Amino acid sequence: MKKVYTVILIGIICITGALMTVSAESSTATLHLRAVVEKSASISIDTREASSRAAQRSTADSSENSVFLGVVSETSNTSSGYSVSLESENAAAFASDSGVLTADDSHEALPYDIHYGGETVGMEAGRALISKSSRSTGQALSRELSVTYPNNSDKTGAYSDTLIMTIAVN
Repeated sequence: MKKVYTVILIGIICITGALMTVSAESSTATLHLRAVVEKSASISIDTREASSRAAQRSTADSSENSVFLGVVSETSNTSSGYSVSLESENAAAFASDSGVLTADDSHEALPYDIHYGGETVGMEAGRALISKSSRSTGQALSRELSVTYPNNSDKTGAYSDTLIMTIAVN
């Protein structure tokens, strides 16, 4: 029985010695990293402030009504820049050079102007290029979006249109 213990003890010493030898050596591992960041652009409209500004609209003695719609945020990560276009769904259908509000219950139409970043948007057949950036910073660029329409007391009822904004990388 004594011989068995001796063999086990010698086996443990040999294994421990082998582990010590491995840990005493050093090695190096190299890992090469490569990443691809895709171009991206996004656009969003924050309309939370629009309801609080609704009370600031022009009154009946004014020749036009002004309505703040929201703040548009343009974001892009490209060094080549981006462009933002706008389409009025009704103006495109009518091939109009201004926005068109159509009555929900009749064929009445009410023209309106779109303002983006304080500038009046010039449309052609319901579409316009409203922003063009030659270089992106990665930071969001914010601009106000609003509309003005004539104060026509003879045209009553509910009118609507859909504005579609698109951002595209250059």
